[in-house]
Amino acid sequence: MIKISLNAGHLVGVDPGAVSGGYQEAVLVNTVQDACSRVLRRDYLLELEDTDKLYTDDVTEANQLGVDYAIEFHLNSSTNPAAHGFETFVYTGHAGSLTLQRNLHSRLFAIMQKYGVTGRDRGAKQATQYWYLRGTKMPSIIVEFCFVSNPQEVSAFAKSAEKIGEDCAHAIAAAVSLPKKAVGYTRDYPETGQFKITTGRPRYLCAEPSLTSRELGTVSNTVWIGYNRVVYNDGRIWVFIPSKKGWVSVGSYDRKTEQRIEAFATFK
Repeated sequence: MIKISLNAGHLVGVDPGAVSGGYQEAVLVNTVQDACSRVLRRDYLLELEDTDKLYTDDVTEANQLGVDYAIEFHLNSSTNPAAHGFETFVYTGHAGSLTLQRNLHSRLFAIMQKYGVTGRDRGAKQATQYWYLRGTKMPSIIVEFCFVSNPQEVSAFAKSAEKIGEDCAHAIAAAVSLPKKAVGYTRDYPETGQFKITTGRPRYLCAEPSLTSRELGTVSNTVWIGYNRVVYNDGRIWVFIPSKKGWVSVGSYDRKTEQRIEAFATFK
């Protein structure tokens, strides 16, 4: 399963980032990050690391966790209020980062155009001066959505920041080929009760009366993915969602390819 580190480049209340005309970079990029994280967890199968940390902690955490991709959101700034446009940066010559940039840059720029933030693409650039790009061992990218110092751009960005974040989630998913969650997932149900699958021995789930019970086999691990519970066993990933009837299995996936093997109905 793909693991992504998603970071706002500045921490609200600690590091405001660039400030102009009453707008704080930290507030705006955290709004985008929160919305992006919510949709990624809601709609896609992935492991997402998105805790709020400062630069060195972001890099250290991404490396320690062994994430597959690291993405950091920023807003640009200039002493010239007329400076404008969208751009991305990756570490110079890093093949994996260049592939990530090639797949993600145009998708994110299209979002800026969609919400009337900016029509200028300043380019997909390479750089060596950014610690976030130098320090991360995996493909990584810095996104500069627009200029906080440009009154028109930042106003449009702030107006649509949450929607921009939601669209960024789908852009990221497309860029790195995240598998979508099975149809029937809902984020409206709370996480209630204890998950009844344990590790280390074969377990059964009781089916609805009209269905046949299925044996999961030996369960090796269970993890939370957003509101979902994902169970690893016997070369498969089994996905369960919380419902008013209890835990419901919505399908199984090949553990290596993460391609869906089968879908089935309700299991309590």
